[in-house]
Amino acid sequence: MLPLVCPMARVWRLLATHRESLGWKEIYQIRIFSVGWDSSYNILYYIRDRKEDTKEDLQRRHALSGVAFPRTIQSRALSDEAYEKARNKGSSLLCQLYASASTVKGSIWTDPKSLEDYGWVASDPEYKWEYNAPDNDIGPALKDLGVSTDAFDNVKYGYWHQQESKHDDHTYPATFGFYQNVFNVKGGVIIADNNFGPDYEKRFGTTAETVPLKQYSDVVFLAWQKHAGDNIKNLKYIFRHKIVNPATQTLVTAVLDKRGEKLKAWPGTKLSMIESDARAILGTSNGHGVAYLLAQHKEQLGVKVIDSVTVFDSDHLMSLCFWIVDEDDGGASLQPSTGPAVGSRELHRSSLLSESWSDSSFLPQKAYSAWMEVIAKRFSKVAGTCWAAFRVL
Repeated sequence: MLPLVCPMARVWRLLATHRESLGWKEIYQIRIFSVGWDSSYNILYYIRDRKEDTKEDLQRRHALSGVAFPRTIQSRALSDEAYEKARNKGSSLLCQLYASASTVKGSIWTDPKSLEDYGWVASDPEYKWEYNAPDNDIGPALKDLGVSTDAFDNVKYGYWHQQESKHDDHTYPATFGFYQNVFNVKGGVIIADNNFGPDYEKRFGTTAETVPLKQYSDVVFLAWQKHAGDNIKNLKYIFRHKIVNPATQTLVTAVLDKRGEKLKAWPGTKLSMIESDARAILGTSNGHGVAYLLAQHKEQLGVKVIDSVTVFDSDHLMSLCFWIVDEDDGGASLQPSTGPAVGSRELHRSSLLSESWSDSSFLPQKAYSAWMEVIAKRFSKVAGTCWAAFRVL
């Protein structure tokens, strides 16, 4: 497998990042050979249209990569422990979102120049003409949200970690991680198109120290800050498009099954954050990066909270849309209210009562004291803010 994953052989990236233009291709064979007296070697990649996977194909791919292929999610059972862990993490993240800027430790990454300083190389912008195509899955979502589908309003920016950098006697080699996201600044939308960070890419080779500027929440925030300019606070929706993370797929599929729902095209299935299932989705790998982006950049973005999440089908793959609203007072809107309908950012008194204390799913009672101690240690004043936010009077 070395020729497939070494830095000089990134053919798969070309196929993966241009799937919409090339169609779904796969590398099914590799030939290594030399020519004449030349001691160097050549690599020939055999490429074909992707065929339907057999059970043996899936098992072989899983054994080689350690990551289940998306089509295996139907056979993967979600344990109660995994669900509880994700839900508790989502509840903790929701707490941080509602806290004021002074009570949550912000990210150290606030200057877009850090991207270049730490080896991130920007690719040429791409204009998303396909959002107006009849069979496109994102276009209907944007139109329904009142967001422009014009190609010049939807621009894909890619950042690739391709250069070595040196800081404070540390050398950080290129990891070839990359983040590709579509920004619609006018509409306040980020669409996570293709994201495999340095930690993921590191699995395929180097054991050297990983560049510290590596998280989705930081790299994508800096890119948004750079390209959004004065409109940086106009962030309303973040899409995680065509998810391939097997743990996220398993959890979301289990949530839909439990609710008697199927994965369907936009408008899909929308869940308010007052529901434990929504917070479990927020606690997945494809959810917590969105939460950290908002929670750790309050000084630049303002205090923004996630109101709800929509699950929808994207060309037979799962996508998520996180709905973002402003929270000016850092937590007051989580106080029980009798006015707005469930699904808005105001939480009903009855909903809090039933979720928080009747079935212990909002913040599990058994873990509440320990959880608050952890919050207190990590975030100091946040503990008080969290208590004020989640209590029921």
